[in-house]
Amino acid sequence: MKACLFALSLFGLFLMSCSSNEADNVVANDCVLVEKETLLYPKNIVHFSQDFYLAIKYEEPIAGFLDTLSLLNVNQLSADLSSENIQLAFWINIYNSLVQSKLLNDEKSFGNQEQFFKNKDLVIGGCKISLDEIEHGIIRGVDSNNDLVNKFKLNRLDCRIHFTMNCGASSCPAIAYYKPESLEEDLNAAEQVFVKANSSYDSLSNVLLTSELFNWFQTDFNGEKGVLELMRTHGVISEKTTPILKYESYNWELKSKNFQ
Repeated sequence: MKACLFALSLFGLFLMSCSSNEADNVVANDCVLVEKETLLYPKNIVHFSQDFYLAIKYEEPIAGFLDTLSLLNVNQLSADLSSENIQLAFWINIYNSLVQSKLLNDEKSFGNQEQFFKNKDLVIGGCKISLDEIEHGIIRGVDSNNDLVNKFKLNRLDCRIHFTMNCGASSCPAIAYYKPESLEEDLNAAEQVFVKANSSYDSLSNVLLTSELFNWFQTDFNGEKGVLELMRTHGVISEKTTPILKYESYNWELKSKNFQ
């Protein structure tokens, strides 16, 4: 394939390099064989994920990003996602961008959240995948029957991902883009913002009210004990306080384009 795809991004023309000598893409459940001659690959995969986010934020065309994802050389992707920070930054950016792209395509689809998150209507490297499979399978590392998920799922769960992933609902964290080189600092900042914005302690009733997210993913936070320790870390309660923990219902009202 001699011609290369050019996609317009906020930073100017973003060259998508062609793949010539790479191995064939994976062929697995929910996947179709993508010929080597049609595989695409960005010059820098993390910059691609950031540019995808920025294109949505600044209302630039995103069709080129979706096309590139659908024809992505996943073997090259696997090689380039060479560290935990690169993997996590890339997949958080991609998840948040794909949520927004689905909302841009059909905002009303969010009304049926079961289908919105579970439908395998996204394509990466010729493989069908759902938002749930990216979030729970790849990013949280839950076992899956999707071979693409199992190829890319992270080996270690970082509970701070829950403060970075925007599902489109009003109670979700605001959308930011993440860079491998500053990921630790950025995850800590996201954690602090979310905990402080969604938690309050009433000393008279000894009740700590916080987001329902901590109840859904309590095991990710090492149980109720871990949730309380997080609250102490961010000054919501004192070291000696052992409150009654209650959860505020999640607001599933649509809030698209909730960018930082």
